[in-house]
Amino acid sequence: MIAMKYKFILVFLVCILTALPVHALISPDIDIVLTKQNPYPVNPGDNVNVEIELQNNGYADAENIKIEIQAKPPFTLLPGEDKIKVFNRINAMDSVSLDYNLHIDENATTNSYELEFKIYELPSNDYTVEKVYVRVEGTPDLIIEDVKTSKEIIEPGDFVELETIFKNIGTGTAHDVEVSLASNSSYIVPVFSGGNVYIGNIEAGKSKLGLFKLSVDSSAEPATYTLTLTANYKNENNTPTAETFNIGLPVKGSIFIDIIKIEPNYEKNTVKIEIANKGTADAKSIESKLIVDEKTVGVDYVTQLKANKKATLEFPIVLKGQGKLILNYIGPGTEKNEITKEVTFNFTPPQADNTGVILISVVIVIIVLYILWKKYRKK
Repeated sequence: MIAMKYKFILVFLVCILTALPVHALISPDIDIVLTKQNPYPVNPGDNVNVEIELQNNGYADAENIKIEIQAKPPFTLLPGEDKIKVFNRINAMDSVSLDYNLHIDENATTNSYELEFKIYELPSNDYTVEKVYVRVEGTPDLIIEDVKTSKEIIEPGDFVELETIFKNIGTGTAHDVEVSLASNSSYIVPVFSGGNVYIGNIEAGKSKLGLFKLSVDSSAEPATYTLTLTANYKNENNTPTAETFNIGLPVKGSIFIDIIKIEPNYEKNTVKIEIANKGTADAKSIESKLIVDEKTVGVDYVTQLKANKKATLEFPIVLKGQGKLILNYIGPGTEKNEITKEVTFNFTPPQADNTGVILISVVIVIIVLYILWKKYRKK
């Protein structure tokens, strides 16, 4: 019974073998195998040497084999290298080695790129395509592409969001990007965790946003403060890398001058106008001109009016009339500014107190009358 089973299997195998063409069993079988890449991996912009084996895995010799390399981007065959190579014979179950020197385009990004070869059995024009893979690993390179703030004008006492766009202009992915922010001044302080932002991976040619939150101290002077951003990440080889960037944060502040009191001084025959700077920046070299009924009454000067401070201007007295106070000053950025405040005058001088004069006059009259009366009695 067992012998019959083996006979059946043997007959089945013989039938299969006899059904196949003889040349299919003894024909050559050409394959290409990558045996060496130097360097591995190769950086974009560098040259690489690729060594391959042309293997005949068949049971018959291969004759007149032509191999043609297809150096498509990012590959370029270096000058002096043969694009086509011909082998008269490759023995059965044997192989031949050949190598190529190629240039990798500097804009290539991290990837395993196909390097194709066409294989001809001459004199036929028919060919088969074989591929090997060349490993290219780029290097990330981060830059700050753009910076925006949540406020156009940043003043002391503000909370500000800083939107920073990081772009990878390199050729490899920056992995696990984390950015920390530090300030060169105690006036600018990150809010809570707003000084550390995890961005993640940034692929070559891509951009990602980092959002930071800052507090500007109310006592900060108008100036441009330096912020330092440090980006920590890993390159394609998992090597920790750090890049540092400096950006400026302009704190300008604002000036808001208002009139808080107008008061006459009848003894000096002047009018005092008290002004206050309700803004967050200092006003310098203030020239004040008072004009009433289209006529200049006077001009006064104040060297500096600090934020949240007041000053008193003095002009010749004006009892009644409509006018304006023109203020010219220099702002924190040395820019010249002018503001105009409308003013109205409606003062009534106090009446002179004649009580003492009247009393003295009455006393004099009484004395005169008394003297006359005494003279009259003597007569």
